[in-house]
Amino acid sequence: MTGGGRGGRAPRPKTATATGLTAAGLTALLALTGCSRTDAEQPVPTPTAVDLSTVDPDDPDGNALWHLRDAELLGRVVDAVGDEPSVRMRGTITEKTLGDGGAAVPGRSIGVDVVRSADDYLARIDADEVEVEVTVVGGDAYVSGNAALAEQTGVAEVADGAVCVTPDDEIVRRWSPVADPELLLESLLLETETPASGREPSAEDSTVEVVVGEEAAPLGRILVARVGAPLPSELVVADETGSAELRFDGWGDEQGVEPPARVSRPCG
Repeated sequence: MTGGGRGGRAPRPKTATATGLTAAGLTALLALTGCSRTDAEQPVPTPTAVDLSTVDPDDPDGNALWHLRDAELLGRVVDAVGDEPSVRMRGTITEKTLGDGGAAVPGRSIGVDVVRSADDYLARIDADEVEVEVTVVGGDAYVSGNAALAEQTGVAEVADGAVCVTPDDEIVRRWSPVADPELLLESLLLETETPASGREPSAEDSTVEVVVGEEAAPLGRILVARVGAPLPSELVVADETGSAELRFDGWGDEQGVEPPARVSRPCG
């Protein structure tokens, strides 16, 4: 790790590694094109070519997301997340491995709890034995964690308190794929060809249910806002290779990220 200092927002690389899982690896982990589930209600087929350029997303009748499909639909959701940086995201991503008898059993797991605003964020991540907390606030970045993180990074101080680093330090970039909601959703939904369709909501619904996967065998769903930008409130997907469960709330709210209280290597 390099020394701390002032700087802008950390860059958003798309190939950083989190305990061996790259953003592309997270996509492979979920393999959002091959699950077979038959217990979900089948979505109603929707047109594949609809011009939504004249649709007002704030219209009380809704943003018409359910008229889109596949990459265009999922891209609208990811773009909406990128355009609204203030949010809290919590959840778990778990891979599955082959156990005795060839049955799929839970393997490595990454737990995330992220609070973000336009320029600052606090990310608490639990990846197997490694626990890490990354705080980027006021142009400074701090990293702290447990003994496993200290051993992994070779920086013993991180186990005693937050260590100041630059916002583009390798350890900050390493966790970007799971600490940044836009990067995470992009890696889960857009790095492979992922079928998707939306169920047309009723007038009383506040959300649109986006079915992820083939219509005949859904992998899961995303709940997004029906009116305005299609910001997600829930994502649940699973297949034989892994699963992801994420919850989002506080879109657009001031999150109020503060510097860590316990610092072992201060900035400046």
